[in-house]
Amino acid sequence: MALEALLTWPAGLITAKTYLQASPTARVLLLDSSNTLGGTWSQDRLYPHLLAETRHGHFEFSDLRMGTEGVNSDGTVSGDAIHAYLVRYAEKFNLLKILRNQTKVIRVQRKEGGMGWYVGIVPVNEQGKELGDGEEVLRAEKLVVATGMTSHPFIPSIPDYGFRGQIIHSKEMGTETTRELLRNEKIKAVVVYGGSKSAFDAVYMLLKAGKGVEWVIRHGNGTANMTPLTIWGMPTSRASATRIWGLFSPSIFAEDSWWKRWLQSNLVIKGYWRFMTYMVQRPAQYWKTENGRRLRPDMGYDNLFYSPATQGVSNHPEFWDMVHNEENVKVWRNSILSYEENSVILDNGTQLPAELVVLATGWKVKQNLFSDQDAQALGLPSEARFDAETRSKWSKLNGDAEKEILLEYPSLRDSPTGTLSREENDYCLYRYLIPSSYLNDDRSIGFIGFLRTASNPMVYEAQALWLTAYLLGVLNVPSQEKREREVARSNAWMWRRYMSGRRMPFAFFDFISYVDLLYRDLGINTRRKSNILAELFGQYQPRDYQGVVDEWLQKTRKVERVQMHSNKAGNDPITTLTRCT
Repeated sequence: MALEALLTWPAGLITAKTYLQASPTARVLLLDSSNTLGGTWSQDRLYPHLLAETRHGHFEFSDLRMGTEGVNSDGTVSGDAIHAYLVRYAEKFNLLKILRNQTKVIRVQRKEGGMGWYVGIVPVNEQGKELGDGEEVLRAEKLVVATGMTSHPFIPSIPDYGFRGQIIHSKEMGTETTRELLRNEKIKAVVVYGGSKSAFDAVYMLLKAGKGVEWVIRHGNGTANMTPLTIWGMPTSRASATRIWGLFSPSIFAEDSWWKRWLQSNLVIKGYWRFMTYMVQRPAQYWKTENGRRLRPDMGYDNLFYSPATQGVSNHPEFWDMVHNEENVKVWRNSILSYEENSVILDNGTQLPAELVVLATGWKVKQNLFSDQDAQALGLPSEARFDAETRSKWSKLNGDAEKEILLEYPSLRDSPTGTLSREENDYCLYRYLIPSSYLNDDRSIGFIGFLRTASNPMVYEAQALWLTAYLLGVLNVPSQEKREREVARSNAWMWRRYMSGRRMPFAFFDFISYVDLLYRDLGINTRRKSNILAELFGQYQPRDYQGVVDEWLQKTRKVERVQMHSNKAGNDPITTLTRCT
């Protein structure tokens, strides 16, 4: 039997578990370059004071509850607790025996004639450096890429004129090398570059370690919008996990209804989001000090709605007191021009002494596993250029889609202008999971974790089941023409709804309607609460979807029996299905 390979992080674990639950005899292999499992939550990416942005009960899968070890009294969950939970999850579902750690995928290539993939791998040491044992090539009939959007650091090109200190990316904050730097008393001055959630975490970690921090944030989309732990006494992550919150978002994933149409024709949406932005920004008291004013998101009370930069939760309430104190940290709104021997030079000529620079500069948008041509054919951003006919096709699709979106969602008409300049930069994945092009026809590849949302576990679980059904041939998908039209609509909506979506797929406040969409495709009941009030105001958690895979399997077997009966009667089958159990 052919091998099924997955490149893993938490999304890879749930996909492997779901696939094997549906097809127990499949040969599945999980590949991970880290020395421990977990991807973002692997052991070497856990750093001091790291907390999840969701509360206890939200960062877990539906079929295994997280314990209380590593959970704080306010419900926040430590990075160590999440890593331990993922290990326990892998142990429960016998995934450790199919996991190969310290194995780096260096290339993925289409098999000659299609139908499967060559996966080139090399062993790496604990620091991620390739060992000299040569490349091994795996042959996979099906492949799931679960590397997500935070695997490949973006390192800005900055001239280095003999800098004597250390330069690290925020991805390395949990390594032993970084821990040694924090313990080194000779390192007193640190420059942090970036305004994302990881920059906030890095600054907090450094201040707690007794370092002096020069925090440099370039002009552009501004800083992350950091929400407080609670709103009106309710944890922020729980408030955003309600349907009532999502109803006020103009979501392309939501089913059509009079409520949705009414909201789109009124200013209620903008008023709601501006009020919510005020509520989440008020605890930071940006106006108190110069540091605070420089950290305030650039778009003011429209920031939460348009999300020009990343969103985050301020896990450490004392952080704002440390910032406003201005004793050990100073915020700059500049770009770094160059590195000198013992300092960092800003574009305004300021020279900042530094023994360490932390680049919280985000992640590469483009995937480096595929050739430019394969990436383009798969619907991933690519340096390759479309031929004239394909470029013309996508230009028309995108233009028509934007007109449709503005007609359906009037509240998006005054969005900040600007879209991607090249069609080749777009993600063209149907449902953000599979290619929209002809390569989709053999059902040999899928992607998971390529949509940034506010509740990863629930999203991953739905994506894993959808992909399993698709890869096993049980799920019908539209024609290529319809898939491409839907992709164009999704992109046009995202560019208008979220400014961050112009760089990578982003649907932060729309995860419940997105999960609903995937489960509707699978014929699964999306209303998991006991009554209408609970549906609207109750928080959705992973446990609400307990048993969802069994629900789908039972439905699939029922359809199979109908098909077999239809075949015996001499009729054409209703649909072509692959047996899953």
